[in-house]
Amino acid sequence: PLWVADANTLNGKLSPREMSDYIQRSCYAVPTCTMLREECEEQNPISIMLRTVPNAPKVFVATHPHISTRERFTKNSIFVSLLPSDADIVNGEVTGKFKIEWAMDKDFSGSSFAVTSEPEYQIILLEMGTTYYIRAYSHNSAGYGDPSDAVPVKPLQSPDPPYSPILSILSKSTNDAIMRSTSLLTEWKYPRVDNINGHPDEVGDGGDVVSSYLIEWSDVEWDD
Repeated sequence: PLWVADANTLNGKLSPREMSDYIQRSCYAVPTCTMLREECEEQNPISIMLRTVPNAPKVFVATHPHISTRERFTKNSIFVSLLPSDADIVNGEVTGKFKIEWAMDKDFSGSSFAVTSEPEYQIILLEMGTTYYIRAYSHNSAGYGDPSDAVPVKPLQSPDPPYSPILSILSKSTNDAIMRSTSLLTEWKYPRVDNINGHPDEVGDGGDVVSSYLIEWSDVEWDD
């Protein structure tokens, strides 16, 4: 519109190109009447803020792409951190809130969502070991912008100890007598949930495949 030419530069933050590109950029403008406008009446100091919706925010979660202790997570929750896009400086208005969406498929069918004005949110009541996809939107008075890229995340926890460990001597079928007299055989089963009768195993493998085991031995007792 013709009155865009009267836009101010918001303390010099906008270049002339950005002032005139009112669809993609943002500025304040004062509507003024021209000779081509009949029955037009100026009503100062009315001004119109030209703006666009925010860009997609930056999304950080605890287990993507690497497990992070800085970003909290549990066996059934994920802590999401959000940052507005650096490109939002010329959108005319800062982000006022975020919408976080999560689902078990990339198409986000049957998804859940939450809205927060804080730059962080903890998604709860998830299922340990299940892959979820998380994305977020930024919002200002012009509405919601495009979503961020979907981030795959899986609620995890450190696994329980190996199940039912057994320590035994080598069988007599071992021909090496010295090896039989100086060795012990250690066997165990894959971690599993076993919280019956006071057993402490609550999470089994913690929601992910066990990749390796650490075996320790000592000739003195360990302190708990």
